[in-house]
Amino acid sequence: MNMKTRKRRTLRRRTRQKRRGGNSEEPTIIRFRLEGCAACNMSQDAWDEFAKTSPIKPVEIEQSAIPPKWNNEVQAFPTYIVVMDGKKVAKEQGAITDPAKLKKLASKARKNR
Repeated sequence: MNMKTRKRRTLRRRTRQKRRGGNSEEPTIIRFRLEGCAACNMSQDAWDEFAKTSPIKPVEIEQSAIPPKWNNEVQAFPTYIVVMDGKKVAKEQGAITDPAKLKKLASKARKNR
């Protein structure tokens, strides 16, 4: 099999996978926080516990490092956004002090698969 044929087959396989939903971005829960924020500090223990056993990838972003894409979404701290394939599927604002509530929020990514 020559190189051109191999590349075509690989391209076709990837296209089929994308149509079926394969090779999608891993679901992620992002926590936007502000240093010194009382609500952020109050919910830190729940976040740490959730992150250890999270069903989806947990990411924490400090206020000074918020990507431009999410600037309009973050109006309060902490803000939790569940992202799937680069799109927001769920959002929650304010201190979440129960890891079970974070798991429930994260489960929305699995429902949208």
